[in-house]
Amino acid sequence: MELDRLIQVMPEVVSCCPDACLVVGGTSPEEAHLRHLIETRTLDDYARLAGCIPPDCLAEAVVGYLQRTGRQALTTQILHRYVLHSHN
Repeated sequence: MELDRLIQVMPEVVSCCPDACLVVGGTSPEEAHLRHLIETRTLDDYARLAGCIPPDCLAEAVVGYLQRTGRQALTTQILHRYVLHSHN
């Protein structure tokens, strides 16, 4: 998945759904670039790089985040379809 494209469309997503938030688990050689995109688009409240989350803790981490923030989840498959097919 092209995470930079997800971050680039977040302002549009947030304008339609102000409670939207992109949380990315894992690490990438592109992490500095992704953090720069988040900062330059002032998306600190809407996009977060969570770092490495062990697979056996992933479900608990997601549920805990959603409960703490009151937000809802949207799977990466839906986002992937939206970003790669709607903006080409």
